[in-house]
Parts: sequence; structure tokens; C-alpha cells
Amino acid sequence: MHVDKLLAELKMIKGRQLAFCADLAGFSNEQVCRQAIAGNRDFICELLRRAQVAEVEGDYLIANELYKSFAKGLL
Repeated sequence: MHVDKLLAELKMIKGRQLAFCADLAGFSNEQVCRQAIAGNRDFICELLRRAQVAEVEGDYLIANELYKSFAKGLL
């Protein structure tokens, strides 16, 4: 997965720093997925960030579930 490349492209589209801040930390993974599927770019980036962190920490089940939920929602 090329998460870093995708995040960089989203930053260029948005044209400003993304909101990876405490206010998004209060949302559950399910809420983040729903907002990302709805097209909210900050939540898309937060979902990708959470999945990437889960991968780095070795929690592949969570990472896979985040990616899968997002992909299903977009289809």
C-alpha cells in the first residue's frame, strides 16, 4: 500500500495542512470510516493514518478492516 504517496497527493489537493489533531482522535474507527466514505478528506487522511499506524504496530487485522471498510463504502 502506498499510503504515504496517497496522503501527499491529498495534501496537495486540499492545499493546506490536514487536521491530524486531537479533535479527530475522539472519533471511533467506524465513525471515521463513515465520514471518509462520505468524502471528507480530513477523515480519509485520518483513516489512512490509523490504518498505517496499525500496520506499523503489527495489528494487521485492524489495518485490514479499515482499508476494507473504506474500499467497500466507496464501491
